[in-house]
Order: sequence, then C-alpha cells, then structure tokens
Amino acid sequence: MKVANKILLASAVSSLLVSNIFAADLVKEGEKVFNDKNKGNCLACHAISGQKIDGPGSVGPDLSMVAGYDDKMLYDMIYDTYPGKSKVTAMPAFGANGWLTDTEIKAVVAYLKSLQ
Repeated sequence: MKVANKILLASAVSSLLVSNIFAADLVKEGEKVFNDKNKGNCLACHAISGQKIDGPGSVGPDLSMVAGYDDKMLYDMIYDTYPGKSKVTAMPAFGANGWLTDTEIKAVVAYLKSLQ
C-alpha cells in the first residue's frame, strides 16, 4: 500500500511539474504573439506598465491591470472585441478574422494573466 501511495504521489507531482512547464511555455508564446508585429501586434496599441514594449501603445488601454480579468472575457475580447454591440473600437477581431489561431489567443490570454 505504501508503494502505491508513493507512486500516486510521484505521479501527481510530475503532472504538476508538466502543467507548470506547459503554462510557462504558453505565457512565453503569448508574449511572443503580443510583441510580434506580424501576428498580434498588440504593442501597436497597448502598453503594459513596467514592461519594455517596442511600440507606441497609446491608442488602446494599458493592459497592466487585466491579470484579474476573467479568462473567457479576455479570450472573447481578442477573438471578436464587441460582437453584436454598438461600442466603438479600433481593435480588430483577431480570431474572427483568422489573424490569430485559438492556441495563439489562449497564449496571449495566459501572458496577460501572468502580468502582476
């Protein structure tokens, strides 16, 4: 029984390590998409206080406080900013237009959630 518990514990710890490594990779990928002028190009409109961003970042809101936002809300805003609403925005629908894949949008969300 003790052997089975040790195996179970080792399995749980290794799963946690793998998921942490995956999460770190997702954050790095999101940062890359955020800063890539041929992909998300988020830096063209958004600043993040305390982050070195090579772009004007003055059109859209500063994103340094979005880490507390709901994941789905962030995803939806990147996918299609205001579907069916009359809000005026210059932000394009990155997912609906096919400019970013589902995985890339999730990576950007992970990056934004990692900012504190």
